[in-house]
Amino acid sequence: MPQKITTPNYEGPERRMDENRHDAICDRRITWMRAAIFMIIGTVLIGTGFGYTQNENMKQVNATQGVEINHNTQEIEKLEEKFDIHLREQRDVNEKILETLNSLKTDVTVIKRKVE
Repeated sequence: MPQKITTPNYEGPERRMDENRHDAICDRRITWMRAAIFMIIGTVLIGTGFGYTQNENMKQVNATQGVEINHNTQEIEKLEEKFDIHLREQRDVNEKILETLNSLKTDVTVIKRKVE
């Protein structure tokens, strides 16, 4: 099992450490820095990938909604055409009814005159 390396606290005028111990301490610090940088880069990449997939999903949802909106618009246009046709037919029927009522009114008036 490797021996745990601790940073010595050197005080006084003689603040030196041997080269092997110095390299081991620097290697440990560099390892932690590399791990931190790797974790930061990994987090950024994962976040970017997640954001990209969410963006693609939203594009698919928007495309689907766009198709549904176009379909609904076409259905509404068809209903408007049918409604316009119905209104024209109803207007024609109403005119015929009014003509018939007007002729009946005239006939009733003529009958009244003959009766009186």
